[in-house]
Amino acid sequence: MERAAETHVQLVTPAGTLIADVALRPDDTLHELYRLGCANSSFDSTCVLRFQLLDAHANPLQHDGLVRDNVKDGDSVTFVAIARDWMGAVKRNPATLRCAPQFARADPLVVLEAVRQRGAVLAYAAPELQDKREVVFAAVSTDGLALEFASAKLRDDKEIVLAAVCHQGPALRFASERLRSDREVVTCACVNDGNSLEYAMNWRRDKAMVLLAVERHQALDRQPRSPIQFAAPELLGNYDFMWQAAQLDRCCVDFAAADIRPVLRTALEESLDKDHGFLQMKVPLTELKFRSERSTAPGAEDSESESDGDGSVYSI
Repeated sequence: MERAAETHVQLVTPAGTLIADVALRPDDTLHELYRLGCANSSFDSTCVLRFQLLDAHANPLQHDGLVRDNVKDGDSVTFVAIARDWMGAVKRNPATLRCAPQFARADPLVVLEAVRQRGAVLAYAAPELQDKREVVFAAVSTDGLALEFASAKLRDDKEIVLAAVCHQGPALRFASERLRSDREVVTCACVNDGNSLEYAMNWRRDKAMVLLAVERHQALDRQPRSPIQFAAPELLGNYDFMWQAAQLDRCCVDFAAADIRPVLRTALEESLDKDHGFLQMKVPLTELKFRSERSTAPGAEDSESESDGDGSVYSI
C-alpha cells in the first residue's frame, strides 16, 4: 500500500525564528506542532495564559485539527504564547480589547473578562465570539446596546434580547424583526424606556402599549422626547385616546393631530384651571393595565373599552 505523501511544515515564533521543521502525515493532528512548541518555549509558565497555533493569516488553529484540513506542504505555522498580560490589561481597562491582537480578541476568556465590565467592547471581539451565546449574554447584561454587535442568530434569540432590553430598552432597535413584534419583548423594552416604542413598528397602533410607553416615560421623568410621537397617525387623531394620553403627560397635546389639537389644548387648560394647576386624573394609572394574556399582534381588531364610572373611557 502506497504511503501518503508527508507534509513539511515549519514551526516558527512570531518573530520568524525557526522552532522546528516537521514532516507530518495528512491524517495526523496539529498536536505534534503544539507539543514541539511547548517543549521549546522559553516562557515562564506562570506568565502564560496558554499557547496557540496560528496559520499564515494569523487565524487560530485547533490542536486537534487534521494536517490535511489546515496546512499545505511548505506552510509556516506560528507558535505564540497568549500572555496573562492581556487578561490583566482588559481587567484594568476593558477598552484595551480594541487594540489587542487577533488571537487575544478570539480568546473567550479574555473577551468574557472584558464584556463583563463593559459590554460595548463586544464590537472588538472576533466574529466567532460575537456568535457565542455565553459571551453575548454577558455583554448585553452589562450594556443592552451591545446587542448591535451580536450575530444575526443571537439577535433572534429571545433570552438574549430580553436581557438586552431589560437593561436598556432602546436595544430593541437591534433585535430581529421577529422579536421586535413580540409582545413580551416590546413590553419589557417600553417599561425600561418608553421611547423604545420607536422600534416597535407593529405595536404603534396598540392603545395599551402606547399608553404604557407614555406612562413609563413620565414616571421615569425622561424629557423632552415623548413616546406619543411614535404612535400611529390614527391614534394621534383620536380625541378620546389623546385625552387619556394627555392625562398621563401634558406634552402629548403637542403631538395630537392638527384638527383636534386646539380643542384638546383648551379642554386640558380648563381642567387645569378647575384643579388649580393640577390635572385631575380621570383615568387612574392602576386601570391602564397591560394584559399579558393578549398575545396576538394588533391591527385586526380594536382594543376593548370599558367605562370607569364617570363616563371616561380607557383602553385595555
